[in-house]
Amino acid sequence: MARPRGHRLDKLDIRIIAELQIKPRIGYRELGTLVGLKYTPCRRRVQRLFDDGYITMSVAIRTQRFLPKSSFCVLVEMRDSSRRAIEYFSRRVLSIKEIDSCWELNGSWDFVLRLHVEEDTQFEQIRRTINDLTLDGLSIVLRTQSYQIAEMVKGLMPVGSLQIPYEELMEL
Repeated sequence: MARPRGHRLDKLDIRIIAELQIKPRIGYRELGTLVGLKYTPCRRRVQRLFDDGYITMSVAIRTQRFLPKSSFCVLVEMRDSSRRAIEYFSRRVLSIKEIDSCWELNGSWDFVLRLHVEEDTQFEQIRRTINDLTLDGLSIVLRTQSYQIAEMVKGLMPVGSLQIPYEELMEL
């Protein structure tokens, strides 16, 4: 992922990002009131945050109670860690609609996937599909390890990767 370009974030930018993470569909007028700006300067700042790559999209996240019956995390260790095999694996993962997240890792595991299914038989089919991936007739996955998710303890939190404690954010 490319690093954001352009201006450095100031305290006002960080507050805007935090508010947008809490309520992505907020209007510029309401957002401006929350961060101390009028409509036009607020709209310009948000646009600049998008243009400079600090914000890439606005999303709506389903609550856990509306997700399918079972959720799983799957760790994947690749047999073939060539760039070609990694790209092929990534393309195949993108084509499986039940997988909502995929992270490439450093360490003994190469990927972690999160997926949601209505029936456990769907999970087994997806797991087999992942285990059986081949490139040029050779298996590219060495092994997988899966865990059923029991309950979300912590999910998406305001300010995400900025790593700013909530108390400090409120002081901005």
